[in-house]
Amino acid sequence: FERDTTISVLGKNYPGILFSLEGEVSLRDTEEGDISPQFIGYEIYAKGLGLVEHKRELGSGASLGGRLQERMTMEEFLARVK
Repeated sequence: FERDTTISVLGKNYPGILFSLEGEVSLRDTEEGDISPQFIGYEIYAKGLGLVEHKRELGSGASLGGRLQERMTMEEFLARVK
């Protein structure tokens, strides 16, 4: 846990909490051997929504992340994946 925050998601402000992250992802590759790239990043959780934003900075200069763009019911989701 790093701190409390407020985040704007889907056009509305929510109280939230920010977590700083440090870690590594182990990957076994039979040709290249074992690698364990390290990363730093953060996750933001909004009250009533859950995880709404995350980011990982990888040692190679690359990054990945995401942010909540839309909410839907299970029925709406199932209709989309048919």
